[in-house]
Amino acid sequence: MIRGRSVSRCWIVPQRIRIGRAVVRMDGIGGVGTDARYRRRGYARRVLDAAQRRMRQGDAGLSMLYGIPDFYERYGYVQVGPEHSLTIPARETASVTIEGWSCRPGTAADLDALADLYSAVTEDAVGAAVRTDASLAWRWMRNASDEDLRKGCCVAVGPGGDVRGYALLGAGFWAVDVLQREHPRDRVLAEVIAADPEAASAMLDRCAAVQAMERRTDGERYRPRVLIPGPPDTFIARAALRRDAVIQQSHTASGGSMACVLNATQLLQQLVPELQLRLRNARRVWRGRIILQIGEERIQLRSTRDRLQMEPAPAEASHRCVPAVSLTHAEIALLALGATSPDFVLWKRDDPIDRDIQDLLAALFPQRHPHMHLPDRY
Repeated sequence: MIRGRSVSRCWIVPQRIRIGRAVVRMDGIGGVGTDARYRRRGYARRVLDAAQRRMRQGDAGLSMLYGIPDFYERYGYVQVGPEHSLTIPARETASVTIEGWSCRPGTAADLDALADLYSAVTEDAVGAAVRTDASLAWRWMRNASDEDLRKGCCVAVGPGGDVRGYALLGAGFWAVDVLQREHPRDRVLAEVIAADPEAASAMLDRCAAVQAMERRTDGERYRPRVLIPGPPDTFIARAALRRDAVIQQSHTASGGSMACVLNATQLLQQLVPELQLRLRNARRVWRGRIILQIGEERIQLRSTRDRLQMEPAPAEASHRCVPAVSLTHAEIALLALGATSPDFVLWKRDDPIDRDIQDLLAALFPQRHPHMHLPDRY
């Protein structure tokens, strides 16, 4: 503040995200900006340093943001994955080609079903926000007029009459609008969710047919393709493999989706439900105790056949025989979010790691496809 006026600022946006079956407290950073006449005076650094001090005092183990190149690395953030999307051409065919299925505009009566669908489909996802009634997507739907809902949302209805999928246009959400500007010839959707393969195919039919209809009603605005953001391990992406489609990963060397570990002990303890499930599903993986040295934090990982524990490590002197692995905060961010494989993180080290320990880390931290849906971005 200068003379009572804000000249440089950022927002801390508390969220909870899914990493498989674990729910992790994450502080998002958004709205970073300095007024033009006050730039290059170090104000953004002071603001971000203050924001990180505040976040480290809370219960979030992780911070994430959508950054610009060559800036946020100095604050400990690391790039944690590409943007995923698929595009399909508009098709002037019947709206839905699967027998017994239909699609229609969304209504206020569908909102509870849509919330349940989102929760079920993202239950095992990585990076998806845990939505509440206060989440932007649900607030928009609850406050939208009937006409806006009809224009902005459509649902897939199965043979039994229940809603099994939905598509949200999402115009007005900043991340959707930015992507639309970057792809002016495509119709960008905020998210398309499907509970099973049939619902996914019905939704793709509907999206392609509605887009083709736009050509007949407003030729000047016609966009020949539909772009759907989302990772490649969903029913939507798998259904797209059976039609004309392009599935894409867009990587950036710096910027984009970035993460910083605020407290490695808190983060790993919050991950235990998912790590324990992965360990139970692994075959012939070494069990025992290891010490993870992450910056100044020493964390003891203890694994047995049925249980995994993460806790602050006891005094070093009494545990000299316990294997220790040194990792940076950036490496833990990459492993926690499945942004890369442990082999890539560990391949070139001055302190070689025993093969059994490498196999354990590979089982605990497989590569995944982190993705936060556009309406939840901050």
